Amino acid sequence: MSTASQVWFITGAGRGLGRVIAEEALRRGHRVAVTARDVSTLKGLTPGERVLPLALDVRDRAAVFRAVDDTAAHFGRLDVVVNNAGYGLFGPLESIGEAELDEQVDTNVYGPLRVCQAAAPHLRQAGGGRIFQMSSIAGFVGSPGGAPYNLSKFALEGLSEAIAQELAPSNIFVTIVEPGGFRTDFADSSSVKFTSGGTPEQLAAVKQRLSSFSGKQMGDPAEAARVIVDCAALADPPLRLILGEDAWLRFQSKVDFLQDELEAFGHLAKTKPLPGAAPLGLPPFNRPWRK
Repeated sequence: MSTASQVWFITGAGRGLGRVIAEEALRRGHRVAVTARDVSTLKGLTPGERVLPLALDVRDRAAVFRAVDDTAAHFGRLDVVVNNAGYGLFGPLESIGEAELDEQVDTNVYGPLRVCQAAAPHLRQAGGGRIFQMSSIAGFVGSPGGAPYNLSKFALEGLSEAIAQELAPSNIFVTIVEPGGFRTDFADSSSVKFTSGGTPEQLAAVKQRLSSFSGKQMGDPAEAARVIVDCAALADPPLRLILGEDAWLRFQSKVDFLQDELEAFGHLAKTKPLPGAAPLGLPPFNRPWRK
């Protein structure tokens, strides 16, 4: 994409990485629709020629479509989408309630899905675009006590891999962003919830793990924002964008583990096919826009 002025649509822009991405995009001269459930959190992102603040709860499908349509109407086009709105639900296995898990998935998975569905026609009309799905290294590597959050981010990544292949022919490229620990408010009560069941001892262990690095995360949010805005101009963007040394180390350890598993047990996959069987018909996995 051209580095000329782009139109960005960012959910969850009132705080955290969403906020700093919006500020970086504006610093580069882009036009930005910033959304938050509480528009008062968008204070400082002054409405004007290049900023459109919108109240939005991504759990509301009609409101999502309305906000995306309003953005395209206001600026005349849409180029870049950042699905940043979300939160983390944490707790041990026996404590997970289905109702609170439904809320986690509604926000972290269905929310981005709704935004992508609303944005795709506008991106096609613009001749292409970029979609950044703000996942987490927790969308690639599971951790004890993180099952609800892991579930939502793993699901987001599967969704994103599939739609990346669907949208690539329209010059719409999807990038899954997998940050490690960045020094935002993620680990505090504004972004993290804990499951309501389980024993006090079980929950205390999970809470202790999260609180131990709150305010001490390795990553600089401004650096993450710089990389993401840079990626919006790449002709050959990554499908996965790993951010932070801690995320890179966890990602690499998972890749090494998978390779070890493949070498040790891969022979079990090579079962004898039934007569008349047909392969799945899917090409080897690669960046979807590469032939």
